[in-house]
Amino acid sequence: MSTIRWSGEPGELEDRLAALPDALAGRIPDAGGAVAWLMVQVGLTLLGLLKEAYDTKSHGGTDAMGVKWPALAATTLALRTIGTGPKVLERLKEQLRTLGPEQRQQVSEHARKLARVLIHQDRAEKRQALRILERKHRAGTVTLPQYRAAKKRLEGKLTPDQAKKQVLAGAFALILRDKGGLFNSLSPVVGAPGQVLKTGPGWLEVGSNVQTQNGLNLLALHNSDKPRVMAKNGKPKLPRRQVLPDSAAQVPAEWWQRINETFQRGIASREFLLKFLGPRAS
Repeated sequence: MSTIRWSGEPGELEDRLAALPDALAGRIPDAGGAVAWLMVQVGLTLLGLLKEAYDTKSHGGTDAMGVKWPALAATTLALRTIGTGPKVLERLKEQLRTLGPEQRQQVSEHARKLARVLIHQDRAEKRQALRILERKHRAGTVTLPQYRAAKKRLEGKLTPDQAKKQVLAGAFALILRDKGGLFNSLSPVVGAPGQVLKTGPGWLEVGSNVQTQNGLNLLALHNSDKPRVMAKNGKPKLPRRQVLPDSAAQVPAEWWQRINETFQRGIASREFLLKFLGPRAS
């Protein structure tokens, strides 16, 4: 940190520094915006940790909270738009060799589920996927080419070789990463689309305001610990995929360490001190 000069009385500086705990706790006004600036730095660190954990879970891994997400349903996988060009398939085969055990397990599970629909033509799952596809088509949430391609897959009009390629490519689908809106809203950059990063006297809020087509908060929908609505087969229609810590999966110790490091760097920075000490500091 470069030198900071104080032009006031020494006692005034001591009083100002002694007021720091009250300013951080929101008990006195944050006139220079120093605390708000510091809380934003902490918030960006926390968003980065949440996004890292999200990325881990979307690939089938277990995050630092000990949370692992359920794999995608067969119908969800079958409805996704999948590229099956030679270069894509070659890249995925190469990627398979480098995957860890949890990631490889997810790819295998996705492949089995997709094979049931696209190769073995499971009637119940095909019907369900076609119903969802028609709803998406009527709502205009899929393009006409996407609709036609998905309908062709689900109606069993692919050749055996085409179906195998679809299974291979689709097996690598990432959880909650189809459109990327929720994932990208957690980016540790101020103003990321859909991002929630708010500060106030003694508090900080981070999250996402990305919404579903029906206006529901997507993060709250997946993160909620409320009992899930069950389908006829006894499985949840939308299984819980936790993003934010709660009483059961609390903030991990390594996250607290990263947050504390950000706090310490921020509070010792020239930018913070100039904001906090006010016009007598330079």
